[in-house]
Amino acid sequence: MSDEFLTVLTRLARERSRLLTQEASLWAELSEALTRASVKTEPAPLPEATKPPSGTLLRVHQAADLLGLSAGTLDKWRVTGGGPEFIKLGRRILYRRETLEEFISGKMKPHTSAYSADTSVARQKLDHIAPTRRRSV
Repeated sequence: MSDEFLTVLTRLARERSRLLTQEASLWAELSEALTRASVKTEPAPLPEATKPPSGTLLRVHQAADLLGLSAGTLDKWRVTGGGPEFIKLGRRILYRRETLEEFISGKMKPHTSAYSADTSVARQKLDHIAPTRRRSV
Protein backbone atom coordinates (compact mmCIF):
# COMPACT_ATOMS: atom_id res chain seq x y z
CA MET A 1 0.00 0.00 0.00
CA SER A 2 1.16 3.46 -0.73
CA ASP A 3 2.03 5.97 1.99
CA GLU A 4 -0.57 8.39 0.63
CA PHE A 5 -3.31 5.74 0.96
CA LEU A 6 -2.27 4.93 4.56
CA THR A 7 -2.29 8.65 5.41
CA VAL A 8 -5.83 9.08 4.06
CA LEU A 9 -7.00 5.91 5.82
CA THR A 10 -5.53 7.09 9.16
CA ARG A 11 -7.16 10.52 8.75
CA LEU A 12 -10.56 8.92 8.03
CA ALA A 13 -10.27 6.60 11.05
CA ARG A 14 -9.50 9.58 13.34
CA GLU A 15 -12.43 11.55 11.88
CA ARG A 16 -14.75 8.58 12.38
CA SER A 17 -13.64 8.23 16.00
CA ARG A 18 -14.21 11.97 16.61
CA LEU A 19 -17.72 11.78 15.10
CA LEU A 20 -18.66 8.71 17.16
CA THR A 21 -17.51 10.47 20.34
CA GLN A 22 -19.54 13.55 19.37
CA GLU A 23 -22.61 11.38 18.65
CA ALA A 24 -22.34 9.64 22.04
CA SER A 25 -22.12 13.04 23.72
CA LEU A 26 -25.23 14.27 21.90
CA TRP A 27 -27.20 11.14 22.88
CA ALA A 28 -26.18 11.65 26.52
CA GLU A 29 -27.33 15.30 26.39
CA LEU A 30 -30.65 14.24 24.82
CA SER A 31 -31.20 11.60 27.48
CA GLU A 32 -30.55 14.12 30.27
CA ALA A 33 -32.90 16.66 28.66
CA LEU A 34 -35.67 14.07 28.34
CA THR A 35 -35.20 13.01 31.95
CA ARG A 36 -35.48 16.61 33.16
CA ALA A 37 -38.52 17.29 30.96
CA SER A 38 -40.50 14.19 31.89
CA VAL A 39 -42.98 14.53 34.71
CA LYS A 40 -43.26 11.45 36.85
CA THR A 41 -46.93 10.72 37.35
CA GLU A 42 -48.99 7.66 38.10
CA PRO A 43 -51.03 6.35 35.19
CA ALA A 44 -54.59 7.58 35.30
CA PRO A 45 -57.10 4.98 36.49
CA LEU A 46 -59.59 3.74 33.97
CA PRO A 47 -62.75 5.78 34.04
CA GLU A 48 -65.67 4.04 35.69
CA ALA A 49 -67.73 4.72 32.57
CA THR A 50 -65.78 2.02 30.69
CA LYS A 51 -66.75 -0.64 33.23
CA PRO A 52 -70.41 -1.60 33.09
CA PRO A 53 -72.05 -1.12 36.49
CA SER A 54 -73.27 -4.12 38.40
CA GLY A 55 -76.81 -5.12 37.48
CA THR A 56 -76.10 -4.28 33.87
CA LEU A 57 -77.17 -6.55 31.05
CA LEU A 58 -74.33 -7.19 28.63
CA ARG A 59 -74.53 -8.18 24.99
CA VAL A 60 -72.64 -11.22 23.74
CA HIS A 61 -69.53 -9.34 22.60
CA GLN A 62 -69.37 -7.39 25.89
CA ALA A 63 -69.74 -10.61 27.90
CA ALA A 64 -67.06 -12.26 25.78
CA ASP A 65 -64.70 -9.32 26.43
CA LEU A 66 -65.35 -9.56 30.16
CA LEU A 67 -64.62 -13.30 30.16
CA GLY A 68 -61.66 -13.00 27.78
CA LEU A 69 -63.32 -15.33 25.28
CA SER A 70 -64.61 -15.04 21.76
CA ALA A 71 -68.28 -14.42 21.08
CA GLY A 72 -68.24 -17.71 19.15
CA THR A 73 -67.32 -19.61 22.31
CA LEU A 74 -70.34 -18.17 24.10
CA ASP A 75 -72.51 -19.03 21.11
CA LYS A 76 -71.30 -22.63 21.21
CA TRP A 77 -71.81 -22.88 24.98
CA ARG A 78 -75.42 -21.72 24.62
CA VAL A 79 -76.04 -24.71 22.36
CA THR A 80 -73.98 -27.37 24.11
CA GLY A 81 -74.21 -26.17 27.72
CA GLY A 82 -71.41 -25.53 30.14
CA GLY A 83 -71.47 -21.75 29.80
CA PRO A 84 -72.97 -18.99 31.93
CA GLU A 85 -76.74 -18.53 32.13
CA PHE A 86 -78.15 -16.06 29.61
CA ILE A 87 -81.31 -14.11 28.93
CA LYS A 88 -83.09 -14.15 25.58
CA LEU A 89 -85.27 -11.16 24.77
CA GLY A 90 -86.65 -11.59 21.29
CA ARG A 91 -83.60 -12.28 19.15
CA ARG A 92 -81.22 -10.55 21.54
CA ILE A 93 -79.00 -12.58 23.88
CA LEU A 94 -77.98 -10.86 27.11
CA TYR A 95 -75.88 -11.79 30.15
CA ARG A 96 -76.10 -10.37 33.67
CA ARG A 97 -72.76 -9.05 34.87
CA GLU A 98 -73.22 -10.77 38.26
CA THR A 99 -73.90 -14.09 36.54
CA LEU A 100 -70.68 -13.78 34.58
CA GLU A 101 -68.69 -12.93 37.72
CA GLU A 102 -70.21 -15.95 39.52
CA PHE A 103 -69.37 -18.10 36.48
CA ILE A 104 -65.75 -16.95 36.64
CA SER A 105 -65.59 -17.61 40.40
CA GLY A 106 -66.99 -21.10 39.88
CA LYS A 107 -64.19 -21.91 37.42
CA MET A 108 -61.41 -21.44 39.99
CA LYS A 109 -59.52 -24.68 40.54
CA PRO A 110 -56.80 -25.56 43.07
CA HIS A 111 -54.94 -27.76 40.55
CA THR A 112 -55.28 -29.17 37.04
CA SER A 113 -56.70 -32.51 38.22
CA ALA A 114 -59.82 -30.72 39.43
CA TYR A 115 -60.47 -29.56 35.88
CA SER A 116 -60.95 -33.05 34.45
CA ALA A 117 -64.09 -33.59 36.57
CA ASP A 118 -65.77 -30.55 34.94
CA THR A 119 -64.82 -31.80 31.49
CA SER A 120 -66.39 -35.22 32.01
CA VAL A 121 -69.65 -33.62 33.20
CA ALA A 122 -69.71 -31.40 30.13
CA ARG A 123 -69.11 -34.43 27.88
CA GLN A 124 -72.00 -36.28 29.51
CA LYS A 125 -74.30 -33.32 28.85
CA LEU A 126 -73.08 -33.14 25.27
CA ASP A 127 -73.62 -36.87 24.73
CA HIS A 128 -77.16 -36.46 26.05
CA ILE A 129 -77.84 -33.66 23.53
CA ALA A 130 -76.03 -35.23 20.58
CA PRO A 131 -74.98 -38.84 21.18
CA THR A 132 -71.78 -39.89 19.50
CA ARG A 133 -72.41 -41.80 16.31
CA ARG A 134 -70.48 -45.00 16.02
CA ARG A 135 -69.80 -46.63 12.74
CA SER A 136 -71.05 -50.17 12.48
CA VAL A 137 -68.60 -52.58 10.97
